[in-house]
Amino acid sequence: MAGPSFEEWISHLGLQQVDDPQIDRPVYRKTSFGELGLSAEIGKKISTSLRNARDRRKIPRSKLAPMLGDQVYNRYENAVSRLTVGRLLHICEVLSISPVEILYPVAPHLWGEDQAEAETRMAIVEKLANFDGLTLQAILSFLHHLKTKESDEGGNGYDGAAPAAPYSLLLFMVQTGVTFMAASNKRLMKASEIPAFVDAIIKAGCDICAIGHHGYVLGDVDLSPAAQEVVMPKVKKLEETYGDRDFLMLEIVAYLRSIGRYLDPGSPATHWSENTRTHH
Repeated sequence: MAGPSFEEWISHLGLQQVDDPQIDRPVYRKTSFGELGLSAEIGKKISTSLRNARDRRKIPRSKLAPMLGDQVYNRYENAVSRLTVGRLLHICEVLSISPVEILYPVAPHLWGEDQAEAETRMAIVEKLANFDGLTLQAILSFLHHLKTKESDEGGNGYDGAAPAAPYSLLLFMVQTGVTFMAASNKRLMKASEIPAFVDAIIKAGCDICAIGHHGYVLGDVDLSPAAQEVVMPKVKKLEETYGDRDFLMLEIVAYLRSIGRYLDPGSPATHWSENTRTHH
């Protein structure tokens, strides 16, 4: 069976035919907003991006060229010579920048469906570049458990995935530097360790229970002062062993609900064990 035709691929990829004076045949380009730059215009924009990136780092052009082993670097900034991908990567190495810094001003439509979305995505990229490895690991773990618009929305029960969260929430956390454990040097608990963590907490004497779909309690308030003196050191030790888990809040809640340990606000039940739902 024949696959999609050329025209169908063009439509599927959201491309449009463009006649570029520097190319002797029709080409197909993608555009979402703004004007579509042709080859010559793209070359000029790349040149401007290079010059701006170098100026931001206050490196004279006469000093940068020898670092690149290229005495005609000024031809790139003046759009006289075309910049190859290899040369671009070398420049990024010397300037200690990401190619994104050069390419985003040239083609922002590759970062979003409109200007606002492109600027938002770029702002996130810039913020992430300033985080240390531990913080990035925490953010990555959070992102792994976000449901994207392509995810299956029909699943129930605990499957290690958090409920969908608004994109603006992630932007807020990145912009404000809220990264769950921030500069903590503690170990990060893994999602796969949630069942073992919950089981250990229960065995330590803490009646852990989800409250609704967005939080949980360890149940230490129900313990007598004498019992708390015995139980809480055990709980503290477990928390140190498993590490930071704030970024797994929704996953822990989902797991607790999947095993019947939950109370919903407004429910007549006063303890999770009063739930009539059967869990296996």
